[in-house]
Amino acid sequence: MAKINFKKYLYSSSGSLLIFIIWFSFLVMNIESNWEFYLIPLFIFMIFTALIAHHSLYYFTITEHEIIIKNLCFFWFTRSFKIENIAKITKIQKNTTRGAWNGVIISLKETVEGHKFYMDSFKEDFWKILEKELNNLNINFDDKS
Repeated sequence: MAKINFKKYLYSSSGSLLIFIIWFSFLVMNIESNWEFYLIPLFIFMIFTALIAHHSLYYFTITEHEIIIKNLCFFWFTRSFKIENIAKITKIQKNTTRGAWNGVIISLKETVEGHKFYMDSFKEDFWKILEKELNNLNINFDDKS
């Protein structure tokens, strides 16, 4: 089985759209200003927006023996789960006053608690492709959203 990476779906997600809109707005507001003056605030602003949007920018990388969860903003964050240790993966939806966040809970066979990761994409086939790939690995995928 080849390595399957779902990173491309994040570029059309609500988290990456939020980062783009905020960064673009900041640049447009300061387009005719003195750039040297705004370099430090721009750098701080970029870090701040990454901190806001990072919670919905997780993605799967599926290999033959494990599922790896990574974050688009915090590229050093990596969680790895052996496929034989996964009992099921559940799609969830967290509703808040600001909207709904889609994500997954990875339930392991030996522990009761699940690991939550929020991810989404505007592409309609994202969840269908993810479910198909997980079913190919004999991992139960529940949709509770």
